[in-house]
Amino acid sequence: MQRLRFHKIPGEGCQLLGFVLESKDKKLVFSNNVKKGKNRKKGKMTDIKEALFDEEPEKREGSGEKDPDMEPLFGQGSEEPAGEEIKPAEVPEAELQKEEQETSEKSETQNIESASDVDTPSEEPKEPLPEDSPEEASEEPPKKKGFFSRFKRKKENPEPEASEKPDDTASSEVSNTSGTELGTTSETADQSQDEASDEKPEKKKFTFSLPFKKKPEPEEPEEEPYVEIPVYSDAEKKAELEAREKLENGTYVYKGLTEAEVENQVHMGRVNQTGESIFKTNKEIIRDHTLTYFNFLNLFLGILILVSGQFKNITFMGVIIVNTLIGIVQEMKVKKLVDRLAVITASKATVIRGGEVKEIDIHDVVVKDTMVLATGNQVCADAIVMESDGMEVNESMLTGESRPVKKKAGDRLMSGSFLTAGSGVVQVEYVGEDSYAYQLMKKAKTKKRASSEMQRTINRIIKVVGVLIVPIGIMLYLSQSNAGTGFSDCLVGTVAGVIGMIPEGLVLLTSISFILGVGRLARKRALVQEMEAIEALARVNVLCLDKTGTITTGKLEVVDVIGVNDTEKERVEAVMNEMAFAFDDVNNTQDALMKYFKKSSRWRPLEKIPFSSDRKYRAIRYDQEGCFVLGAPEFLLGEEDREILLKAESYAAEGLRVLLLASCDTITVEDGTVWGVSPLGLIIISDCIREEAPEIFNYFASQNVNIKVISGDNPATVSQIALKAGLNGAEHYIDANELPEDFEELKKVVGDYTVYGRVKPEQKQNIVRAYQANKAVVGMVGDGVNDVLALKDADCGIAMAAGSDAAKQVAHIVLLDSDFSCLKNIVSEGRTIIANIERVSSLYLTKTIYSVILCVLFILLAREYPFIPIQLSWISAMAIGVPSFLLTLEQNESVDGGGFLRHVLRIALPQALSMVVCLLTIQVLTPFWNNDPTMTYMFNLLVGGTVSFMVVIEVCRPMNWIRRTMTVILICLFALGIMLFPGLLGIYSIFRWECIFAVPMICMVLVISKAFTQLVLLGYRLKDWAAMKIRALIDREKV
Repeated sequence: MQRLRFHKIPGEGCQLLGFVLESKDKKLVFSNNVKKGKNRKKGKMTDIKEALFDEEPEKREGSGEKDPDMEPLFGQGSEEPAGEEIKPAEVPEAELQKEEQETSEKSETQNIESASDVDTPSEEPKEPLPEDSPEEASEEPPKKKGFFSRFKRKKENPEPEASEKPDDTASSEVSNTSGTELGTTSETADQSQDEASDEKPEKKKFTFSLPFKKKPEPEEPEEEPYVEIPVYSDAEKKAELEAREKLENGTYVYKGLTEAEVENQVHMGRVNQTGESIFKTNKEIIRDHTLTYFNFLNLFLGILILVSGQFKNITFMGVIIVNTLIGIVQEMKVKKLVDRLAVITASKATVIRGGEVKEIDIHDVVVKDTMVLATGNQVCADAIVMESDGMEVNESMLTGESRPVKKKAGDRLMSGSFLTAGSGVVQVEYVGEDSYAYQLMKKAKTKKRASSEMQRTINRIIKVVGVLIVPIGIMLYLSQSNAGTGFSDCLVGTVAGVIGMIPEGLVLLTSISFILGVGRLARKRALVQEMEAIEALARVNVLCLDKTGTITTGKLEVVDVIGVNDTEKERVEAVMNEMAFAFDDVNNTQDALMKYFKKSSRWRPLEKIPFSSDRKYRAIRYDQEGCFVLGAPEFLLGEEDREILLKAESYAAEGLRVLLLASCDTITVEDGTVWGVSPLGLIIISDCIREEAPEIFNYFASQNVNIKVISGDNPATVSQIALKAGLNGAEHYIDANELPEDFEELKKVVGDYTVYGRVKPEQKQNIVRAYQANKAVVGMVGDGVNDVLALKDADCGIAMAAGSDAAKQVAHIVLLDSDFSCLKNIVSEGRTIIANIERVSSLYLTKTIYSVILCVLFILLAREYPFIPIQLSWISAMAIGVPSFLLTLEQNESVDGGGFLRHVLRIALPQALSMVVCLLTIQVLTPFWNNDPTMTYMFNLLVGGTVSFMVVIEVCRPMNWIRRTMTVILICLFALGIMLFPGLLGIYSIFRWECIFAVPMICMVLVISKAFTQLVLLGYRLKDWAAMKIRALIDREKV
């Protein structure tokens, strides 16, 4: 760093200030006149700079010759180019160390001699500033660049050479007391320039310039004895020029963290990681499949069997081990597939590190990172706003307030919020578990989980059985002891009763089915972020979606520009050539405008209001051209412009999108309002209908799914496009501004419409909630930031991978190809998975229900339990395990609309009751075979197998050749096992004459099963009738 040394030198009629420029091999001594000043504080570098850089110092009076002290500094005014090396006379080193107490005459002589030795030309400067040049004073500053353009083209901007002569309008000036930090530059210049002194116009004046501008001060500088100020090196001059560009262009040269600083933050654990993930690790998968409550219970029962010595009855443990291994292997296979797809949809954060813009995973963000945010980005960590370009943030997922909040420099951003408009630069403050969103998540989930009646029902059953199984098992053991059986038989009977109650197969079935469903959907290019979403997707009966990108291709195109109110088309295009490129919005409409209009960048924008789905317009104010607004005509015009509105509606009736360009008197950035709108022209935009749209709508109609189009466009435009695409009921449309604000009223009217237009984000959310209040299962398809609230509250939110980060974060399923046509296959797959689970769940719940009832009854009867473990294992294998596996491989989309529990109990409950009644009948008939326990076991096994296969037949209806063949084969295998291995199963051979009694028992099973089925259905009908009457009474009371 070079330094300037100043020494006090007395002179004639004024004070001379001399200074010495030090460098490694040269010493320069200069002097300059400095006027006396008053009322100035001593000890400030600013005073000396201002004194030194007075642009028009006066000559000595009465002197016609140039004073050598008045020669221009740093080669200014010479023929040599600025910045060229000056060859001064050397000054002895001892002279630099002289004390201030030396005589003024000697100091003056030495300094003047040194100054005269400098080889500086005596010519006048080539381009002196005019004394009064208002044109230059009012020279228009450079236009402000787009917010992100400086990041994208930062390396393309050439660095100003240090040797170039700084322009007057671009020169930096010294800050007063404390500079503003700009990247690595420690001080910045003030923007003002001193006016030329006109006190003595008759005197000839000259000018010179330095890399600084003098700050205007009314007072005159005062002499100072000795100070030092820094002189910039070449590298520092470049940094200063970058800072100067920031000041004039409204940009900021951000450096961000260095790699070393990032590594230090990571080492200290200040990384945006919470230790939680949507997907399990391999270790977690193994733990979740092995360390379960029922596995520990089965292990304990296996130990009891070993103690009893009847080792053949421990076969159930083999089934448990195989099931566990299958679960682990299947989930690990799916995990690998899902992990590969998750990389595609992983949210990225744009950060500035080492002066370069980088995209990194949101989990790699560290404290003090400089992060760039744009519309649609979700804030991944708590941060402080450093620069805001119309930034508006939705914090509804944190605060519940759906209205966007404007953010300016210095404001805080909370993780979990997302940008609805504008862009900005922020500095990360808190990450990971220290962030606001994570702390809030500990108290309450900010995102609604996908609806899953099946999971809730199964979990409820497991909880009930888990609580009952231990006390019932203890009481059953005591009952078996009182029945007079031996210790070994007592243990075996207890284990058989408890094993039958454990819904182990049901738990495994549902978990494996969901896991395999995730894998199947992943192969269809759909990433499931919550497994419960598969069931919600299968049960959806109302599907809400936007027009753009679903019914249409989303590739918008400007087809016409029309001037209104005697405005020429050329004028409209001239305004749009500026306005179309003045915003950083990322959407299809912006792309269409930028493709049609040509960038000119001749006007300088002063204020901007970015587009938001709530306002439906954007606005801008230029330096000299005034204010303009672009948006939906309905939101900008009143009744006085009825003719223009009718013209816009005529285009909308043809399925075209219409934007209004208007001038306005003023815009208010604070609240996003515009005043004094005067129409200039209409911009007509077209969109193409997807070829596959009619086929998709026909499929959903066949599946009893009602399609609702919720769009921000004109409702007439959306209705026409939907009709052309073949959507039934699309002629029933409404402008969302006409919807009732009262939620109860909204519930009543939503069923009357298929198309909603001019919908705001919070209105989308309310429409979804209204359908849910009407007992509908609602799916929402969206990709934009305006869809986030509706996606969050829908039973199944589906986002496009090409959509905004915020939409993907809250969605339950992400379509990787961003293709709406894929939704048909995905819904079909989801329905198949759930239909199969519903069917086979009846097989498992039948065994659980009759086992619980039998345990309770035989505890009360104090009789021997009717089954032993190996018999239950054989029944479970042939009538539950094998058919459930084969049925889940079949494609079947018939999901029951009545709900999971109702569908399962309709089959399981009648058959379980039939089993209980038949087994009790056998207990009554035991005296006919002299209470022979082996004979009793044989009849119990035959009746139990018959009831179990009755459940299989009910589950397979309607029968086809595959199901019929499977059922026949399994019945034959079951009978074959009884005939070939009676001893292993603990029964007599079925060829004994007593087996004739089995025939009436089996017939009794068929009759009782039919009777109980009708009884259960009658019970459900009575329940529905009672619920309807109660609901009617409640509605009547409200009226």
